[in-house]
Amino acid sequence: MKKSKWTFLIIGIMIVIFMVPVFVNALMFIEGGNVAGDEKTWIGFLGSFIGAVVGGIISGVLTLYGVILTIQRQREIDFGYRYPKMALHGKKIKDQMEEFQVRLNNYFLKEKTYRHIRNKSISIQKKSDQLLEWSAEISGEAFINVNSFLQLLSQLEYKLKEANGIEDDEESSLAIDRVMKEYKSSVNEILKTHSKIMNTLANQYYKDKIF
Repeated sequence: MKKSKWTFLIIGIMIVIFMVPVFVNALMFIEGGNVAGDEKTWIGFLGSFIGAVVGGIISGVLTLYGVILTIQRQREIDFGYRYPKMALHGKKIKDQMEEFQVRLNNYFLKEKTYRHIRNKSISIQKKSDQLLEWSAEISGEAFINVNSFLQLLSQLEYKLKEANGIEDDEESSLAIDRVMKEYKSSVNEILKTHSKIMNTLANQYYKDKIF
């Protein structure tokens, strides 16, 4: 339940608590109405009523707060046990992404041909099941990001084949360059997202260790 809903619920309960005595008190002064007991009896009843309700609410809130803290702490402990494995898998995924990024950069430095890029893409795609399994153990966001990376490699391979199939050598070379530039930018963004995910998890882990 969101904080605003809790606030409205508590305010509503408090209004009911304080309106009941007012309503009962008003009934006592209605002409022709028969009310059992005198004013002192009702004052004692209303005091007991408010005390019991307020005490019950305070007790319930404290119990709920304690349960929430216990669940939160257990999650932190579980995360602490799982994080080292998550960090290891994140490092392996990052290594694959960075290796491909280096191949792309080397292409523009004329140190690698598009065939080297394609071969590396095929090599990574052969590990797709393992990469997806590792990312799934990290987080849903990591899984989506790695899946985007693998889809990008598949699209890149198709576009390279298409560009290489152009009969005019100069046009073919220009088409390959355009594809490389487009996917270089995409790979950089995916790698940044992966680093951001892992940094967030690392910060959470060390924060939990401190507190």
